[in-house]
Amino acid sequence: MKGNNNYTRDINPLFGLAGLLGLIGPIGYILTKQNFILAFIAFIGFFGFVFEGKMSNKLKDESYFYNKTRADGISFKCAFCLSILALLIALNITNASIALTFLIGFISFIWGFTMILNSYLLYQSLR
Repeated sequence: MKGNNNYTRDINPLFGLAGLLGLIGPIGYILTKQNFILAFIAFIGFFGFVFEGKMSNKLKDESYFYNKTRADGISFKCAFCLSILALLIALNITNASIALTFLIGFISFIWGFTMILNSYLLYQSLR
């Protein structure tokens, strides 16, 4: 199946354990108090490899592309709504450094959550 674009890629679902790297963000922030380290929270998106691994070697036909488009739409709508919510909350925080810390952490979480949700919705629709 190598080199054939008609099938999904073959990955081991255990690669999803790389999502534990997302713990670097909160733990690193507690230890160093540096805002930029919260960007590591986005690594929770690697948990999506669990669902992508379960879909290994599936045929990419019309229903696959339909379900992929649908999963993308739903996950990106959720990301957009959560981003607006994060901005509204950050605007109500009076301390600028706390608001920046909140935005970095929450936007990183939204990015990772979107990756997981996208893989999960596609997996559920193809099951």
